[in-house]
Amino acid sequence: MSLDWTPSSSPFPGDTSTGAQRPPRPGEHSSALLPDFEGLAQRVRAEYLEMPGLNLTRDQAKCLWAVDGLLCDRLLAYLVETGFLERTHKATYVHLVG
Repeated sequence: MSLDWTPSSSPFPGDTSTGAQRPPRPGEHSSALLPDFEGLAQRVRAEYLEMPGLNLTRDQAKCLWAVDGLLCDRLLAYLVETGFLERTHKATYVHLVG
């Protein structure tokens, strides 16, 4: 048994998955990529809706959602592009009401 981990291997015995998928880039619509990313985006939307006035910096969002910086950046960009979030002049992200 090898102790080396590669993105295509799983740390769980018997798991045959190919590892984590990258999130889609803005405008990219591959059905193989959307389920995990869209699930996370839906979770973020739900948190903003459950907590009116939620106002997060990128680093706060990264910690709250337990994601790496690249995924956080793509997620925030996606939610801004789709009109759910707005980036304020103080570099925080708020829900667009209306």
